[in-house]
Amino acid sequence: MVCKQISKRFIDPPQWWNPLPNPDIPNPSLRKPDLKCHEDKKTGIGRLCVRCQDEEDEEERDREAEREKEKAEKKDAVGARQKARERMKRKFAEEQRKKQEEAIKKLK
Repeated sequence: MVCKQISKRFIDPPQWWNPLPNPDIPNPSLRKPDLKCHEDKKTGIGRLCVRCQDEEDEEERDREAEREKEKAEKKDAVGARQKARERMKRKFAEEQRKKQEEAIKKLK
């Protein structure tokens, strides 16, 4: 009974419509529009709809988190360079101390 009701409502597609020749072709990816969703005709000021504003806010939070992460990595890199320099200074001072001790041993 359900199938009969569905078949009664079936409409043939228009003559100009053809199915896609290759179903392996991926669907086009639609990019976001560059313009605001709504523009006031009197003032000309545009604004985003609620969904687009939420997406924009989420993208901004992601960008901010990425900036903070890069800033922390850069700070760690500066600290790592400074620590490496301090290690090199300690090694140099230790080598100098060893040379002095060897020179003192040779004199004795």
